[in-house]
Amino acid sequence: MNLLKNKAFYTISSICLLMVLTFFDFFPTNLDKDKKGVAPHPASVISVKAVKQEKKLFKNSFKASGEISAWQEIIVSSELEGLMIEEVYVEVGDKVKKGQLLASYNSRAIEIELNGSKAKVEELKITHDEARLNLERAQKLHNENSISEQELQGGEVYELRSAAQLKSARAQVNKFELMLEQVKVLAPDDGTILSKFIEVGHVTKLTQELFRIQRQSRIEWLAEVDVNHLNMIRQEQFAVIFLNDDQTLQGKVRMIAPEVNRHSQYGLVYVDLPSHELLLPGMFFSGQFDVGEYEALALPSSSIQFKHGFSYVKVIGEDGSITERKIIVGKYFKHYYEIISGLLIEEDVVKSGVEFLGTGDYVTVVNSDNQELNNNMLGSYLL
Repeated sequence: MNLLKNKAFYTISSICLLMVLTFFDFFPTNLDKDKKGVAPHPASVISVKAVKQEKKLFKNSFKASGEISAWQEIIVSSELEGLMIEEVYVEVGDKVKKGQLLASYNSRAIEIELNGSKAKVEELKITHDEARLNLERAQKLHNENSISEQELQGGEVYELRSAAQLKSARAQVNKFELMLEQVKVLAPDDGTILSKFIEVGHVTKLTQELFRIQRQSRIEWLAEVDVNHLNMIRQEQFAVIFLNDDQTLQGKVRMIAPEVNRHSQYGLVYVDLPSHELLLPGMFFSGQFDVGEYEALALPSSSIQFKHGFSYVKVIGEDGSITERKIIVGKYFKHYYEIISGLLIEEDVVKSGVEFLGTGDYVTVVNSDNQELNNNMLGSYLL
């Protein structure tokens, strides 16, 4: 009986001792604090991934702006005067081929002049033939001493004069034949009609502008580049222009202007561009020249917080504490920012979710995807 009482007593005592030890384990006393010298930091309730600076390749580039222009503009002018436009076959914006008919003049007046010139040629041919035969007879008579030297010379002069008159008449025929060809206004090369200055019924003057054509429908970007960057550009280098927020167009440097504006200190760089529906001559665009690559320390863009015009990262201390620090960033390329200053290469920063953390917070660093999965299963919030 006493044995049973002793056994129950020892069992109850063990349970009480276990409860007391558990209490002190979960609720440390001031005595524990004094023994350790510092109070333990609050337990972290969030898990993060850490990242260090790493070397990345960045494009050495600079921006410029300028006008879109036609590669070459062809001015089609009138080669005739005093004739009426009979028909116009194209409109502004039409694409034309070399030799295509653009407009035509009324040709009746030229046809009349041409027929008259041809008749004159026939008449003078007869006169010249007659003068030639007379000269041949005069030469025979002169050989027989039947006519004088002066009479022979008269026949020679008459033959030469008739030959010259015939040649002049034939030139007139050629002139009117050429004018008859010129009544058809043809495209001198492939291209796009930029301007039209005539309508049916207009009577034009010599050299009057009829059409303006964008030659071969080619366009180029006339980029204005400051002298500090101008010597970095070479022919055949690539450049891009920004069409809108998410679309760019690549071109190639065709030529660099041989002089710069002495007042603005900017020079023109001519960049060939492919045809595009959003590009029209006269429009103004910004763009970028890529002139090489360089290596620099960088952080992913998700680890950097931008606020109030400055850049910040959340540095992770050895004890898991967070310190917000201002840094200076450089160029951006493929989701990475170049780090100029403000951070040591060996320091860890929070990789993402930086907007949810501030100085004084504590975090647990997740080093692998397996650990991240385990923390998520335990209810931690992974940023």
